[in-house]
Amino acid sequence: MTETAEREDAVWVALAEVLDPCMAAGGHRVSVVDLGLITRVNLDSEGVEIGITFTEVGCPFTHRVIDRIESTVLGLGFFKSVRVTPEWQPGWTPERMNKVALNALQSGRQKLGRHFQSAITDNT
Repeated sequence: MTETAEREDAVWVALAEVLDPCMAAGGHRVSVVDLGLITRVNLDSEGVEIGITFTEVGCPFTHRVIDRIESTVLGLGFFKSVRVTPEWQPGWTPERMNKVALNALQSGRQKLGRHFQSAITDNT
């Protein structure tokens, strides 16, 4: 494996540690990689450029996620710069999620369903 390939692999491993704040707030350990938010990783002589999309254009955590990605990847010590570029086309779809994210989403929906069912039962 070349040095470039090793560094790219290290970037992907680091990105897998950047948790999605909304999923984390719900008690789920789901990363930006699990959600399929990372669209590309390009290494060059100056550093690395990472493409990212979000589940919605108005995501209030956009800057927090970008800051975490930058600090996490810079922490690898390989790069002088990390550029994170939001990309809105093509848009994010649930098909981009891996099994970790799908299972967390399903679990969250089941809990929410039980909560609403309990609320309905309590009010009748």
